[in-house]
Amino acid sequence: FTQTMEDAAVSNITSSLQMRSLTRKLSNKNAKFVYISTAFVHGCETGTKTEPLPETLFSLHPYDPLELYKSMLGTQSYASAAMNALGFPNTYTFSKCICEHLLHGENDQNTLIIRPSIVGPSVQEPFEGWAGEKPSTIVAAACLYLKFPYNMWCFGKETVPFVPVDVLCRAIISRAFICLDPDASGIEGAFSDPSADYDNEEKKESLQFDHSLANYPRKYIVTVAWDASSHESASFSWLSYAYAITHMGSLCGHVHRVVAYSGLLLSTKLFPRLQFSLDAFDLLHSLLIRTSIDALLRLCDKLPWKPEFAQELKMLGQVLDLPLVFFPFANQSFYFRSELSPPGDFNSERYMFSCVVAAHRFIRMIEAKRRKHSKYYNSLNFREYPNYAHNSVK
Repeated sequence: FTQTMEDAAVSNITSSLQMRSLTRKLSNKNAKFVYISTAFVHGCETGTKTEPLPETLFSLHPYDPLELYKSMLGTQSYASAAMNALGFPNTYTFSKCICEHLLHGENDQNTLIIRPSIVGPSVQEPFEGWAGEKPSTIVAAACLYLKFPYNMWCFGKETVPFVPVDVLCRAIISRAFICLDPDASGIEGAFSDPSADYDNEEKKESLQFDHSLANYPRKYIVTVAWDASSHESASFSWLSYAYAITHMGSLCGHVHRVVAYSGLLLSTKLFPRLQFSLDAFDLLHSLLIRTSIDALLRLCDKLPWKPEFAQELKMLGQVLDLPLVFFPFANQSFYFRSELSPPGDFNSERYMFSCVVAAHRFIRMIEAKRRKHSKYYNSLNFREYPNYAHNSVK
């Protein structure tokens, strides 16, 4: 999210255009290129209950998408002006929006654009609360909140625009394999093997393709987020999430209670009332957090010994700006037009707790690895090394 213009253009636009070009060169002409974009490609617009953000391209007028792409790779002045004028909070969402225009500009029927909101842990598959091998998105925010409570956050009462990762995967698969004519080498052709020795009847029977998908409306931009008309219990607020993280951190011993609840008071009561803009919050965060930690690390570098906490601070420095990434989404409510609605019995508070538990598990795993690593080095007898080296020479 904090990439430079050029890096964002290369990773989010150039690579996608190259993959789409490769898809067109495949021998299977029914091959489809699926581009994973983001639901937050509408600049400063957030939508409303009655007029949610549509599943259409966001207008970049009066800016030209191709020229914006060239500018991101070059001088960047034209792209920077457009990004600020259109209200994009970071280069990630800005580059995704430009890439959508470049992909959609040729009306390629075999290109599908998926727009997920903030991806969270699974709700069902492979098990409830599964969040992969590394923390990301809202779980990463909880991990940093638990691991470094002295950071500066700002959580409002707005709802969290999340989508469970297993729901997203199902949506991608179901949309990617919709074809207009299932009998004409559609999904069956995508799995066909010319070396197979079974006949066509056996192949059709084994695939069990649902022909009802053929009548499903074909779309080229699909938002994967709860629809704006979903019931209120389908989501939870950033404020509730901050409370849950704080309670978990203090009860499980991740954070001292005084520190935890003092930080909660600042991040959920004081800072939201001040109604910071992103630029103002960025400046304050830089002065109070980033500058202080950089100064402390420079002091540690001058010491004859290296404090143990210094290495941990250096590692945290890579994600220290995470509150700035979440600020635009944690202080506004987003409303999307989507065909996705949660079931009536979906419990958003239970899902919120599973996000916090996932963060707790990651913290415990990291601490266990660190203890194991520390125990290994403490068990070494470094005084034996000179003798070992001397014997090896002999």
